Amino acid sequence: MDHIFFWNAQGAGGENFRYSIQDLVKMNKVDLLIVCEPRIKFSGAKKCLLFLDFTDFEVMEANGSSGVIWFLWNRNKITINIVDPNFQSISVKISWNGSHTWLLMGIYASPYNTSRSGLWTSLDDLIKKHNLPWILVGDFNELLSFSDKIGGYQHYKFGGFQDWVVRNDLIDMGYQGVDFTWTNNSVNERLDISFCSSEWRLHFPDACVIHLARMKSDHCPILFNLRPDDRTSRANSPFRFQVIEC
Repeated sequence: MDHIFFWNAQGAGGENFRYSIQDLVKMNKVDLLIVCEPRIKFSGAKKCLLFLDFTDFEVMEANGSSGVIWFLWNRNKITINIVDPNFQSISVKISWNGSHTWLLMGIYASPYNTSRSGLWTSLDDLIKKHNLPWILVGDFNELLSFSDKIGGYQHYKFGGFQDWVVRNDLIDMGYQGVDFTWTNNSVNERLDISFCSSEWRLHFPDACVIHLARMKSDHCPILFNLRPDDRTSRANSPFRFQVIEC
């Protein structure tokens, strides 16, 4: 497995989405597709997505104000075991061709602080339970720092996300491409981020994250290349997040 693709994509039932996702998956040879916040039932896009050579899927549909997360993969290429689906995330164990097993968590955090705070506790419990190298990617619906926003209201109250990242000594995998993953044309924010444990980084030292051009959604698609060539890996700049007190 080489490529994971994450997209917070609105309007996933429309023709524009179908054409876009087909092109993106084929062009980037995607092995695992993660889609969140599509605002439709999975049945409305299932035929289109399975046509892209995916055989299996795990779906967390919307319930009231909660989000939507879809995982799709081909069982002939990778082995995936679902370990913890809940309304803000889907977590899976991944292995292929005798590779090390590791944990992947796809996140669509609640836009409400009270609900989102419960996510950090559940992720802590999951990490302790499985004790594996791990990576998480998603829309966290919260800023990590003031530098992750341009425009709009500048006074921002941080929730538990920043504390959780620091407490777990996470590595921000960095990125290539545009700095901000979401926009409403007047405000730009980096809401879609990928972190990993130091153990996972040792297994994939050259893995990189690419912010692709925005299309048909207010979030840009994100490509994870686990085995890039030398030119791509040098362009990436992962870093460990730290809080600096003044």
